[in-house]
Amino acid sequence: MRPLTGTGARPRRLALLLLGRLRRSSVWQHAVDLERTQKLAPDQLAAWQQERLHRLLCHARDTTDFYRSLIPSDLSPDATVEVLRSLPIVTRRMLKSETKRFVSRRFSERSLRLQHTSGSTGIPLAFWRDRDSLVRQKAEIAYFGSWAGYDFGARYLYIGPERSRLRGWVRNELSMWSTHPDDAWFAQLSNRLRARRVEILIGHPSVLIPLASFQVRSSSGAGGFPCLRGVVSISEPLTEEARLRIEQSLGCPVLRRYSTREVGIIASECEEKRYHVNVGSNYVELLGPEGDEPSPPEKPGRCVVTSLANYGMPFIRYDTGDIVTPDRTLCACGRRSPLLLRIEGRILDAITTSEGRTVEAFDICAEFEGFPEVAQFQFSQLLDGSYRILIVPSGPNVRLDHDGIARRFRGILGDSARIVVTQVDRISPLPSGKCPPVHRER
Repeated sequence: MRPLTGTGARPRRLALLLLGRLRRSSVWQHAVDLERTQKLAPDQLAAWQQERLHRLLCHARDTTDFYRSLIPSDLSPDATVEVLRSLPIVTRRMLKSETKRFVSRRFSERSLRLQHTSGSTGIPLAFWRDRDSLVRQKAEIAYFGSWAGYDFGARYLYIGPERSRLRGWVRNELSMWSTHPDDAWFAQLSNRLRARRVEILIGHPSVLIPLASFQVRSSSGAGGFPCLRGVVSISEPLTEEARLRIEQSLGCPVLRRYSTREVGIIASECEEKRYHVNVGSNYVELLGPEGDEPSPPEKPGRCVVTSLANYGMPFIRYDTGDIVTPDRTLCACGRRSPLLLRIEGRILDAITTSEGRTVEAFDICAEFEGFPEVAQFQFSQLLDGSYRILIVPSGPNVRLDHDGIARRFRGILGDSARIVVTQVDRISPLPSGKCPPVHRER
C-alpha cells in the first residue's frame, strides 16, 4: 500500500494529514486491514472470512427481524458457510419493500446514516449504514485509490453531481458536473485540472472518453496535465480500446473499479490492470443464471455479495444484478486475492433477440471494439423489440458506415433484427449521472 503520508507535501496537505491522524486514525487502521487481506493465502483468507461471517450472522440473527428465525441459535463457526448458503438471496425489491426488517435494533436511528442508490436499475433504494462501515468505506476509497497513485490528502476531482463545499475542503476533493457536457465545459474541466493541480481523476467512461477526444482536437489540450497521476473509471463498462485512448490523451494510467452504493467496492484493478476482489469487506459468491447453485468454475455467474462491514443494516447474499467472470490465475502484482476476469454488466441490461435468446451487455460492448471511429455509443432495445444505436464519432470529419454497423450487429442479433444507427454530438446521462452503454426500455 502506498504510504498515507508523503514527503514534500505542501502545507495544505500537511494540514490534511494531521487532521487525518487526529480524526481518522481508524481510516488508517481499516486501510492496513484491507491491505493485509489482499496478501492472505487461500486457506488463511477462508478462515479469516469465516470468522467475520460467523460474527455477522450471529448479529443479524439476534438484532434483525428478517434473520431472526433463519439462522440457528447454536450456529457454530464451522457451519457458518453452509448456513450462509442456505439463506435466501436478497434483492433490491425485497429490501425496498421490507426495509425495517433488515435494520439492526442494536443501533439507534441517530447512529445510522441514511443513504440512497441512484435508481439507474429502475429500483431506487434507501438503506442504512453504521458509522464504522462509513469509515471502512472511506478506507476502501483511499486504499484502492492508492493503486492508481492516490496518497492520503492528495487532491482529486470527481466528475459527477456537485458535492458540498465542506466535504470538498475536508477531503481535498473537487467536483464538476454537467448533464450536457460540450466543448466549453470540457475546456473548463481541463483548465481546472491544471490550475488546481489535480492528481487523481474519477469519472464515468461516458465523460472520460469525450474528454480524451477534446484533448486530442483542442489546442488547449497541449501539454496535458503534469500533476495527474491516475484515472479511476467507475460505474460503466470501459473497453480496452477506449482505455488506451484515454491514457494516451491524459498521459497517465486508467484503472477500472467495480462498486455499488450498497456494498462499496467489490473489485478494483491493480497496476497490472486485473480486477482483485475486495475480500476484506465483502464475501462474494458467483451463482448460476437460474437458481441459487454456484456457477461452474471459469463460467460467468451472478455476483451475490455479503458485506462484512455494515452491521447497521446487514446485506447478506445481496444480488447486485451483475454478471461477472472469475479468473483462477495469479496476478503478477503479488496480491493473492481472487481475481475477476471481467464484469459483464447487469442482468437487467441483457438484450434479447426476436427468438428469445439472451445477448449479454458485455458482448454488445465488445462489438464496438472493431470500430475505432466510434468515440462513444449507446445501444438500446426499445419497447417494440427494435434496436437503436446512438454513436458519437471519434472526430469531426469521421464518416460512419451505418449499414456496416447494423450488419455487424445482425450477426449476433439475427438477420431479422430491426436496427437504426444514428450519429449524434453527445449522449445525455441519466439524472443519476450514469450513461449506460447498453440498456432496455421499460
